[in-house]
Amino acid sequence: MVLTPHEYAKVQNLKYLDILNHIPKRRFSQNGGCSLKCSDGDTDMQAYHREAVSHRPHSVALFGGPLLIVPSFRNYNEVFADLIMDNLIAGMMSKETSTFFGYFDYPCAMAKKYHHSVDDVFHMIPEAYDVLTTRYRMKNIESFFHIKRINRGGYEEQSSYLIDMKKLRAFLLSREVCLEGR
Repeated sequence: MVLTPHEYAKVQNLKYLDILNHIPKRRFSQNGGCSLKCSDGDTDMQAYHREAVSHRPHSVALFGGPLLIVPSFRNYNEVFADLIMDNLIAGMMSKETSTFFGYFDYPCAMAKKYHHSVDDVFHMIPEAYDVLTTRYRMKNIESFFHIKRINRGGYEEQSSYLIDMKKLRAFLLSREVCLEGR
């Protein structure tokens, strides 16, 4: 699965607004960090992570990745979300790291299975951040968005982007205001 041209236009808009940014070639955490990502073998998030984010990628990989901890995800199960996060937090403690990396992706087979659009996923990203900070008391959180698309040359291309959470929240809020005003 790859992004449709319509979905990619939405991603391009978020890149233009500096909500999605190319991951700078720097280490976010000297002592690694733990990530929650999709286990889709057709995506290459681990390579991006190892190259640009941390040379020590400690990952929990499950289909749906961080969507699984979001209450508005249609397959949300609070007990399962707590088990995932209990395991991840125990791993973070044992590896002596405090950085959490959340990798959202689209197209996401689990999002599509439960009838979530790319717009829905973008709305769930701040919700995941809120759950991580309030329910699981995380402090150092970095969120990423990974895409697969067909480029102009007709080849599949994958990219990961760092999400500017403040700008994403402001963008989503402004869109809701516009929709309510109609």
